[in-house]
Amino acid sequence: MPPHISNSEGGFRLYDEVDVFDNDGKWFGFIYGKIGSDYIAYFPITDEELKYPPDVLRTHQEWTYKGSYYEATIVSRIGTSRYKVRYKTLLTKDESELLEEIVTDSEVRPVPPHIVKPEGGFRLYDGVDVFDNDGWWFGFIYRKTGSDDIVYFPTTNEELAYPHDVLRAHQEWTYKGE
Repeated sequence: MPPHISNSEGGFRLYDEVDVFDNDGKWFGFIYGKIGSDYIAYFPITDEELKYPPDVLRTHQEWTYKGSYYEATIVSRIGTSRYKVRYKTLLTKDESELLEEIVTDSEVRPVPPHIVKPEGGFRLYDGVDVFDNDGWWFGFIYRKTGSDDIVYFPTTNEELAYPHDVLRAHQEWTYKGE
């Protein structure tokens, strides 16, 4: 489990990714607002906004290259907790072949199931994955302009415009164990 990292010095900012400890679990969300000393957390999976005191919030932590996912095929298992993978879109430095790498089992995820895009497109603040730079990058719809959606990437603090055909609904994967 990642270490507890609080934001108690300056507090959380709007759209910060957070883990909320509630109902005997840890839930992923975004800071959506603030009322007094409490924060409003938005949960993209359940489409809920709930108010929490700062002591049940922590900065969201991931152990992977934060905010990006790359499709790969498992080439072989190494020991009990590592795999050799071959990426489908990443190349070696000389660009002569597909990149192979050793990763831990905690970095391996199944390909998410296909979800039909909502009629009329995504709504403001919907969590999305954007296919760009050979991988899927997590962000959420920040604004709409013409036929593009402006996606905000919390890990890089960037806002970039994308056409609808490179967006998919973001899905959090939770390993339940065997």
